[in-house]
This record gives sequence, structure tokens and C-alpha cells, in this order.
Amino acid sequence: MKSKSKSIKYILLTLIIISGTLITISMTWQSDPISMLLKQTNDPNLKEKIIIFKKGGYQKSLNYEKHDVEAIINAAKDFIGTPHQMGGLTKKGIDCSGLVMIAHQENEISLPHDGNEQARFGKIMLSVEDLKRGDLVFFHSTYTTDKLVTHSGIYLGDNQFIHVSSKKGASVADITGKYWAEHFLFGTRF
Repeated sequence: MKSKSKSIKYILLTLIIISGTLITISMTWQSDPISMLLKQTNDPNLKEKIIIFKKGGYQKSLNYEKHDVEAIINAAKDFIGTPHQMGGLTKKGIDCSGLVMIAHQENEISLPHDGNEQARFGKIMLSVEDLKRGDLVFFHSTYTTDKLVTHSGIYLGDNQFIHVSSKKGASVADITGKYWAEHFLFGTRF
């Protein structure tokens, strides 16, 4: 009888240890947003892009003295109506990552002029419901490229974001609209 009791205790202890390990693995998986994104994605081409993006690092910190969300949004809004120009950084023509970069640059925050690289900074949020005013928003597969992020913008709140589209230039759009919802990747917050 003692032998069975010891065996049962050993099995229970083993299960507890295994359970603890599984819980740790599960918690690690949940705390890594890019791993969660990989788990949610069925498209093999998109998965490959996520893996490559992950290897380059993410949730990096930025050096800045202050982060004035309203000043950044106002700087971006000054460009509304500006036509789209790939690589553009002026009111004569601007692209989506240029708008994000310039709005932050005018507020002494340095970001690269590339949406894929901009997406590496700040805490990642996978759900639109978690976004706050001033968060950066990133999208995938809006055109054909090897990069994961193909479009960026600044979240305004109430499901609206400011961005630069090839058709409308600098404008405000609904992030929950069919097209943007299908292409939404994640948001970041500094």
C-alpha cells in the first residue's frame, strides 16, 4: 500500500512540475506579441515575414524628453490634403512613414523613414480595442514587398487614424473599415 501511495505522490508531483512548466511556457507565449501574432496567422507568406521581422528586434525603446501626443497629432494633421509621393517629406508630397516620421521629428522624437523599422519601437498592441490616441498603427500586405509592414499611421481615437494613401494623400480613415481591418497588423505605444 505504501508503494502505491509513493507512486501516486510521485505522479502528482511530476504533473505539478509539468503543469508549472506548461504554465510558464504559456505565459511566455502570451507575453510575446510577435509569437502571438505568428500563432494567429494562417498565411504562410505572412508567417515568413513575421519571422524575419522578429529576428530584427522589436519593442525597442526611444530616447525622448517628452511625448506630447496632441502636438504630434497636430503636426500630422497639418499635412491633411497633401498628395502622396513615395519618399516625400514635404507638403508638396509625402508618404505614410514620412508623415509618421515628420510629425514625431517636429516634436523631437527621432524615427526612421520606413514603416517596417518604425514598427520596431514601442510596446506592441495586437488589438484595435487596446489602442489609445497617439499610438502608431501598422498594416501588412497593402502592396507587394518582402517587408512585413507596408503601411503606417497615427491613431486618433474613436477608430480613426491619420495616414497617407496613394489615392487620397494625407487623410483620416476608419481603422475598422473592411480594408484596414483586414490589413491591420498591430499598434505601438511609446
